Amino acid sequence: QGYQVHEELAKELGISSYRKLPTVNVGRRGKPPVPWLDRAKGSVMDTDTAHVNPAEITTAMADWAVGQGATVTKATATGVRMAEGKVAAVQTTAGEVPCDFVVFALGPWAVLVERWLPG
Repeated sequence: QGYQVHEELAKELGISSYRKLPTVNVGRRGKPPVPWLDRAKGSVMDTDTAHVNPAEITTAMADWAVGQGATVTKATATGVRMAEGKVAAVQTTAGEVPCDFVVFALGPWAVLVERWLPG
C-alpha cells in the first residue's frame, strides 16, 4: 500500500519524474536481473518500488504546503530548543522557528541531529 500512496501523491502534485522501477540487489550470485546489468549478477529484490527527482518532489510539496497556509523558511538548521522534554523550536540561521512537531529528514546527515537532542 505504501508505494500506491506514493503514486497517488505524484499524480496529485503533478510529479513528472515519477516512475516505477524494480529495486535490484547487485552482487556475485545469480544472473543479471535487468538488461542494463550486462556484467553484474544479482537479483530483483522488489518489483513494487519507484523513483522521483528529489528536487521536483521537494519543490512540489513545499508549493502545496504554502497553498495550504504554511510558511517556507530557507535556512540552515543549527539546533533545537527543548521545553518540557519536547522540541519547542528549531534554531536556524534565519532565527528560531517555533513548532508543535518536527521532522528531521536529513538522510545520511541525520547523525547531525544527535547532538541537538537529549539522551
